[in-house]
Amino acid sequence: MYPDKVLNERSISALRLELSVQRSLHQHTYDSLAALSGVSRRTLIAIETGESRGSLETWMKICRALEFDFSEFVGLSEDVRDLTVPTYVPDGLLER
Repeated sequence: MYPDKVLNERSISALRLELSVQRSLHQHTYDSLAALSGVSRRTLIAIETGESRGSLETWMKICRALEFDFSEFVGLSEDVRDLTVPTYVPDGLLER
């Protein structure tokens, strides 16, 4: 893997983790965040689980729903790059 590819993967993983953290802090279910953001429940799950990276437009919608400026959200994710990224399990709970 090329170094810039690793950095990109780490950045995406950090964003995924921050999405999970912020969704939890705001006490949103996938359904409630989907309703607020206009992003489908399935897409939110796919992003959080790493099945999808999501488009910039999708991330912007999510950030608006969470009342975050995208640059602020990305800045927060920089602080969590070395944390374990949660994984999705069938019952919908996250495990670390």
